[in-house]
Amino acid sequence: MSNEQTIAESAGAAATAAKYLSAPAAVGILAAVVGFMFSWPRTKREGFTRIAASGLCSHFFGPGVLATAVHFLPWITADDIRAACYLAAGLPGWWVLGWGFKWLQTRQDQDAGQVAGEIVHGVKRVREIL
Repeated sequence: MSNEQTIAESAGAAATAAKYLSAPAAVGILAAVVGFMFSWPRTKREGFTRIAASGLCSHFFGPGVLATAVHFLPWITADDIRAACYLAAGLPGWWVLGWGFKWLQTRQDQDAGQVAGEIVHGVKRVREIL
């Protein structure tokens, strides 16, 4: 196999990956911008982190939100609400990420078994409530 063919195959794979990832990530970036309207980032680093967190949440959780919406709203097609679902999935990304890190920070003196025990206890409490 020639070097040119390998480069062409790599470029094709990169283009396919970019096309697949671009729509959810673009909507996630839009979600971060919407979040900026309510709470402006204090630093550039926080702004970039918000954008990344929103893009990732939009990409990973957007399809689940879309499937749930289509299931409970059968009169709306997936194509009609896809962008709205990705936006809804990406918008809370920064706050969920921050909550997760703060939760872990308050448990920094515990070992993994103790943290896992807290999680199991929390899940049992939720089951009791439901």
